[in-house]
Amino acid sequence: MQPVDVEGLGLHDYYEVIDKPMDFFTIKNQMEAKDGTGYKHVREICVDVRLVFKNAMKYNDEKSDVHVMAKTLLAKFEEKWLQLLPKITEEVT
Repeated sequence: MQPVDVEGLGLHDYYEVIDKPMDFFTIKNQMEAKDGTGYKHVREICVDVRLVFKNAMKYNDEKSDVHVMAKTLLAKFEEKWLQLLPKITEEVT
């Protein structure tokens, strides 16, 4: 939900493994930005949501709870995204 507390958790190699950190707090702020710096299209949100889960899977071992939960949630997200995509496409055209 928040940016990874790299120092607090002692994850000294985090930035070596993860090129672009992402979290839901940052996504929410981008969605709510009123100054023109936020997302321009819902597809940008989708990219960042995927990144949250992919980063969790990349950093954590395949057998860890975090990796397994991120993989499960990414699959659920993709399922819901496919249901939402026709509505987005319809609004754009």
